[in-house]
Amino acid sequence: METAIYGRIIDYQFGWIYYQGDFGDLYRVREDGSQKQQIIEQGAFWVNVYEDQVYYSNKSDSFRPYCTRINGGKSKQLSKHIAFNLTIHGEYLWFANLNDNKALYKMSLEGGNAEKIGPQIGKYLISEGWIYFRNKSLNNSLSKAKVDGSSFTVLSADTTGDFCISGEVLYFINKTRDNNVYFVDNKGGESIKLCEDGAAFLYNLGEWLYYCNISDSNKIYALKTDGSLKLKMNDSESTNLKIIGNRVYFSDVKKGKLICMFAKSQGSLDKSGPCVIKCVKNT
Repeated sequence: METAIYGRIIDYQFGWIYYQGDFGDLYRVREDGSQKQQIIEQGAFWVNVYEDQVYYSNKSDSFRPYCTRINGGKSKQLSKHIAFNLTIHGEYLWFANLNDNKALYKMSLEGGNAEKIGPQIGKYLISEGWIYFRNKSLNNSLSKAKVDGSSFTVLSADTTGDFCISGEVLYFINKTRDNNVYFVDNKGGESIKLCEDGAAFLYNLGEWLYYCNISDSNKIYALKTDGSLKLKMNDSESTNLKIIGNRVYFSDVKKGKLICMFAKSQGSLDKSGPCVIKCVKNT
C-alpha cells in the first residue's frame, strides 16, 4: 500500500513533470524542458494526477474539488464541500472539509456524497490503514487514527511541522524544539532527536531523510534515518522539496525557480551522494 502525499511539485508520470505555478496555474513539461503545456489557468491547489485525470481544489470556486483531463478540457465540480489538503488514496478523494471545521472527509473519485471520518487535520499521510496527521484541535500535535476514524492516538504532544513515515517510524520536524528533526514509533512512546539542524520540508527515501536546512540557508541535506551520517547535497537556497519515486525534486530560489532532480544512487548512498540528473527551467 502506497503512502498518499501532496505538495508543490505535483507528479511525474509517463515522462511528464507536473508542477504548480505561482498563482495556482498547473503545467506539465517534458524532462528536457520541452512541450510545456498549461492544463489549468490559475486557481488549482492540492493537485493530484491520477491516471488520465487531474483532481484539484478550485480557488475560483471557493476551493471546491474539481477534476479535468490531463490534456486539459472542461472541468467538473465533484462536491459542494470546501476541500483543503485534497489527496487521493485507495481510489478515494480525502480532504479537510472547511464546511466542518477541517474535519477529514472522503468521497469517491466520481464525486457525490462525502463521508466524515472525524479528526480535525492539517497535513496528513495515509498508510497501511492508518491516517497520520497534524491534529488541529490539539496544537498540531502528531496523531494517528484508523481510516474509519477510530483508535485515535497522540504520538507526540509537541507541535509538528512537516513529517514522513517509513515502516513503523514517523520522522517529523519538531516546531516546539527549534524545528529539529525527531522520530517516534508509530505506536507512540518517547520522541528522539536526530540532529540539531533547523529543518523545513522533510521526506524519506530508503535509509535517508532529505530536508532543507534552515540552519544553512535552506540548502538540501541528507541524513541517515539513524542519525549516524549527514551530507550536504547542494550549495543553493532551495524550497518546495518533494520526493516522487526515487527522485528528489526542489526549486532553486536564486536560479529562476528551476525544477531540479536528484536520483538515488545504486546501493547505499556514499559521501558523494546522489547525482543531479536534470535541471528543467520553470518559465
